[in-house]
Amino acid sequence: MKRKWLVSILPGGLLITLLLPLPAVRAETRCRASLRQQGDSEAKKHFENGARYLQARDWERAAKEFRAVIRLKPDVAMAHTGLAIALQRSGDLDGALAENREALRLDPQNADAHYNLGRALEATGDYKGAIQEYREAIRLNPGIADAHGALGNALRRTCDLDGSLTELRKESARDPNRADLHEETALALYLQGDVEGAEKEVREALRLNPQDALAHSLMGSLLGVNGKRDEAFAEYTLADKLGQSNRTYRINSLTLLWSKGSFEAFAPMRDEARRNPKDPAAHMNFAAALLKAGLLDPALLESGAAECLDPNLLPPHQMRARIYSVQDRGQDAVREYREILRLNAANSEAHLGLGTQLAADPRRLDEARKHLESFLSAPPGVPDAATSLVIAHFQLGVVDEKQGRELDAVGEYTKVLELKPDDPDSLNNLAWLYATAKDPRVRNPSRAQEYAEKAVAAATLQKSQRLFSYLDTLAEALYANGEFDKAIETEKKALALNPDDRRLRTELEKIEAARSLPQGDWHAHFDRGYELMQQGQLESAIAEYRESIRQKFDFADAHLELGLALKRKGDIEGAIAEYRLAARLNPGLAEAHNNLGNIYWARDDWDNAVAEYREAARIKPQDAKLHYDLAAVLFQKRELDESAAEFRETIRLRPNMAGAHSELALVLAQKGDTEGAVEECRTAIRLEPNNPNFHATLGMVLALKDKKTALDEFKRACDLDRQFCGFYENLRNAKP
Repeated sequence: MKRKWLVSILPGGLLITLLLPLPAVRAETRCRASLRQQGDSEAKKHFENGARYLQARDWERAAKEFRAVIRLKPDVAMAHTGLAIALQRSGDLDGALAENREALRLDPQNADAHYNLGRALEATGDYKGAIQEYREAIRLNPGIADAHGALGNALRRTCDLDGSLTELRKESARDPNRADLHEETALALYLQGDVEGAEKEVREALRLNPQDALAHSLMGSLLGVNGKRDEAFAEYTLADKLGQSNRTYRINSLTLLWSKGSFEAFAPMRDEARRNPKDPAAHMNFAAALLKAGLLDPALLESGAAECLDPNLLPPHQMRARIYSVQDRGQDAVREYREILRLNAANSEAHLGLGTQLAADPRRLDEARKHLESFLSAPPGVPDAATSLVIAHFQLGVVDEKQGRELDAVGEYTKVLELKPDDPDSLNNLAWLYATAKDPRVRNPSRAQEYAEKAVAAATLQKSQRLFSYLDTLAEALYANGEFDKAIETEKKALALNPDDRRLRTELEKIEAARSLPQGDWHAHFDRGYELMQQGQLESAIAEYRESIRQKFDFADAHLELGLALKRKGDIEGAIAEYRLAARLNPGLAEAHNNLGNIYWARDDWDNAVAEYREAARIKPQDAKLHYDLAAVLFQKRELDESAAEFRETIRLRPNMAGAHSELALVLAQKGDTEGAVEECRTAIRLEPNNPNFHATLGMVLALKDKKTALDEFKRACDLDRQFCGFYENLRNAKP
């Protein structure tokens, strides 16, 4: 169901727009006011940055900013709500639920927070939980925007069609110009058997918004059910044109175009379902006929009608899971497969389907592995066992590859080829692994070329639409073998098939750059990569480092520098892999462990950060900066004794490092050693008298002991930097 969004700029700054519904924007305004009252300018700044990143749909940065707010002010409910939205939009539904619940714990009477939790629950398929939250939101604020509409949608999902229509009509009466409410009403009416009423609602939606892709798609479905194939195809095609970012519309139109099923054949089954609206079998027979005719969405609706009549039937969920998979609607498919397993835990098709869907989500790889292995451990209870085994081994190979288990991935893809020797995807993935693997046991350029050539031949024979991808792998294999002219020729063929693919163009530039350098000089490539990094040319630098590694795989420094380049590019997982490989190839490379520690620090993964910093400091015990980083992360973990010890070691190595004295002061203050904390603060100020942070730190340490001196220090910090003035005002106005 689509939502209305508010876009507005207020004098105080840019609010969360585009992604938060009306009530959440109101709540965010309250949150900003709260931050101002607390005088926490840093938290306010992070909150506003998070809002801007949400508007820009930069979920990762938005999440980082809201986490920064929470670290500074963990009791700001709407910071948790903002983080929840960022997590939900990036696919982390579990994280979104946790943050929404924390927001409600902090502010249980906030109707907007109940609404937002309802939306998160709805996204996970927990419609009953969503209904409960929407009802509570309405109870707390009867006029809350969209809650009746959201409640109506959730009620339809639980087959409470009368309740759904009641809520949708309430929302529509409040906001009569919302086309999406008429679309939702049409779906509920169709499930009730009122096809004529459903068509009337869709036409009203189109009157309100003639460019609404979903309304055109629904009209196509209704026309298809009535046997009007050409008109249905025209509506699906228009929906695809209007909703280009939604692949479901394209799949619906192409499935109908390519289908060989007869529209006339399903008419008797349609009539039977209309004569017996309470018979789930009649609806499933009609759904199967619609599916055969290429009408995916109508088949979904009819299988939904069958489920409403008997929620414990497996066939409706099985049909919907298959259709959702075809439509590339992963979350919906996952929900249906989970429901199948709830009804029948041994259903092998559901284990295979769920494992396949979860394999596409980096956060669900362990769960994907569990379901794929469950499928493989039991006799296949599916119609086409051989094909299913191919899928299972292939997807398990994908999971292994994503988790860095390159040798295991080779084993799984090899099993696929034992069952299906001409499978182009397995040939292609094996070729890529042999050409690019970090594991020297897997790296085999000559075998990479052999398998890549077989993949291209198989894809050509099968007239694959993705031939460009197989040619790209062949180019990489040729590149790995030093056959640059052939690699360039092959990459150009791939680019000709898909000229808008920027990655292919980058690969071509990488190979051309490698050809221009003297071959065999791995250090020249490394030096050139370093120069390009200094110039900010990341892609070219990465290409040079990779070529250096290709010629000398055990060159640890090249892996280290490649990790730096990948991190700057934003490929964090790639950077982690390179740092780990650098550390394995050169156990004395402290920089690799330090860089890993930095990444884990940024992720708030304190345990791993401590482990890496500790190892870096062990390797280079005279490096004060390494002890400082270790001390700082130990402080984050509240391991105060160890943190103090590491800060003291930092100071022993670099007595004039003012920041270490100031940080040690904070640790000592936490331990209750106020005198020691004051002494360290004064040392930091002596070393850097104009640093406002050090004066503010001393002010905080003295606040409970000597208010006058504390005020003097906060005043000094305020004079040096206005952002510290809030601390001064708060302490000055505090009651004795």
